[in-house]
Amino acid sequence: MKTLSSLLFRSIPIFCISAIFMFLFSATACAQTEDLTVLKGWRQYAGADQALYNEIAREAYLSLDRRDAALARIKTPEVWKGYISGIRQKLRDAFGPLPEKTPLNARTTGEFEFLQD
Repeated sequence: MKTLSSLLFRSIPIFCISAIFMFLFSATACAQTEDLTVLKGWRQYAGADQALYNEIAREAYLSLDRRDAALARIKTPEVWKGYISGIRQKLRDAFGPLPEKTPLNARTTGEFEFLQD
């Protein structure tokens, strides 16, 4: 005749193994569930008051990096002259031609007197 204690000791390993399997299968089932997060990436908008500044600063730093790379490629005076003429052409395209130079004809119309300590 089997006693209660002998049945318990024989069923404990089976219970432990079944508990381990249940834990493993429940963990994989949880891992395969659908992600129901509603506000993914909300932190990217946390600094909304600085968004315009951050975007302009990012573009400015990218432009500075491109300029640094272009300047690093300049090794001879001829390449430098080509770079300068390219910059001048970009300015002309952006703002139109510069006006012709005229004499300054400077004249003094008044003076300021400052108190000195």
